[in-house]
Amino acid sequence: MTKERHYIHGDQMEGDPSRFYCSACDAFFTEDHFFSHGEKCCNHWERYDGAVKMLGKSEKNHRDFGRSINSPNVFNS
Repeated sequence: MTKERHYIHGDQMEGDPSRFYCSACDAFFTEDHFFSHGEKCCNHWERYDGAVKMLGKSEKNHRDFGRSINSPNVFNS
């Protein structure tokens, strides 16, 4: 049985590499959502950093969460 895929802030959408997950909005957006200088929904870097710290560098933590440790992300691509 395959574990359900979960996304952290900035993760690239499977099946559409032009869209990335925003955990503040609970939706997928293009890259400009994360780097525009206009009105922001959150501090994107802070949300990403918090999610990475929560999961740590353990492949097991990522796997248990339902995410590959090497998942493409708008902040580490």
